[in-house]
Amino acid sequence: MSVGSPSRNQGLPPLHEIVTQIATREGVGPLDLPPLHYAIDPNIVPSLLESPDRNGSRGEITFTYFGYDVTVTEEGMVQVTEKKKTLFSGV
Repeated sequence: MSVGSPSRNQGLPPLHEIVTQIATREGVGPLDLPPLHYAIDPNIVPSLLESPDRNGSRGEITFTYFGYDVTVTEEGMVQVTEKKKTLFSGV
């Protein structure tokens, strides 16, 4: 399992950074990946970044896309981690 450290890739919006990181790991172009909206509503990530911090808690969202676990924090940091493949994962 490959672990990615959180990053902010040259100021790219988080949705673009997710696709760019995974495409780079897979050795393909971003347009070769399935549409991100198959994995998550693309409006959720920007709304996470725009929502005010009400109680000092840290907000983040985690979802699976193209065999990777993706976490985006409210600060816009993106972490991409390859999902552990198991006998039952169908991969």
